[in-house]
Amino acid sequence: MSYWVMYDPVQLSSYNREFASSTNNLSVNTYATSAWGFNGWQEDLWPQLVFSREKNQWIESYGGKKASNGPVGSAGIKTVQLVDDQGIQYLTLLEQDISNRSLAQGLNRGFGDGRKWPDVVNTEKFSSGAKVYSWIRDVIQPAYSILRVHIVFTTQNNPLPIYTCSSISPCSSIASSLTDAVSKQAWLRNGGNTASVRLRAANEADFTTINSETKVTSSYVLNYQVINATSDSPARIVFNTRDETAKKAMADYFGIIDGQLAWYEYQGQVVRGEYQAPLKGQHSLSYQYNKTAINDILTKWSPKAGPVLE
Repeated sequence: MSYWVMYDPVQLSSYNREFASSTNNLSVNTYATSAWGFNGWQEDLWPQLVFSREKNQWIESYGGKKASNGPVGSAGIKTVQLVDDQGIQYLTLLEQDISNRSLAQGLNRGFGDGRKWPDVVNTEKFSSGAKVYSWIRDVIQPAYSILRVHIVFTTQNNPLPIYTCSSISPCSSIASSLTDAVSKQAWLRNGGNTASVRLRAANEADFTTINSETKVTSSYVLNYQVINATSDSPARIVFNTRDETAKKAMADYFGIIDGQLAWYEYQGQVVRGEYQAPLKGQHSLSYQYNKTAINDILTKWSPKAGPVLE
């Protein structure tokens, strides 16, 4: 699902459907509505911007995957091999029944990028038979992606720039390179204006959050690394922390669930993205839904949307 960036609390704008388009091939369709209230779902082309290791460049991807049987684990559990524009993963599907739980318990953490959720997500419940799906993942190759704001029913997709103004406030000064970002102690703020990350000296960054309900401010220190481009990877700044509380806050305020916050150089500016390192046995916390669950979210949200088309 996606949301309108101009509304707070969060209002839903679209949903994705992943399906088998042919034998061993998965495709993704996106369906959106207009920004002036729900007026029905229409298919919308929304490519993601990812880095192709094979082509050594940023490409637009529509989410297609090739699926085949993966290796069987030591415990006899079967896996699925998925190959897409970013590389290879081995996945084991996990299913969870969320019947009678609140909508909030089935949403991905950080959905809305720091914007409030409407009150109904805590009072409305999932129907009987609602299920979410997640994965145990072996990520074989690193993955790089750039976050963009999509203008519905157009080909306009706008990256989120990193700013260099002295104060974290409305700004038009954008970092032109990673070197520029470091030297000017550049910063990023989330969409809800409730969290920010600002570079400082010694490869450290200040990560600050403001609870939208209590107005309590919390501060953390992140580490970052500047990594040069290679023949199969882009130049980037990657953020990390060993502080579990900071990791939770990064998920809640920036939606960084499985990977790491990253900044990339793209078309003459530094922009916000995400980095996924190779790893084994990660329990992904990014949910997908069956038809019952997604219809519950869409039709019980405020304002309400319609059920899925399929």
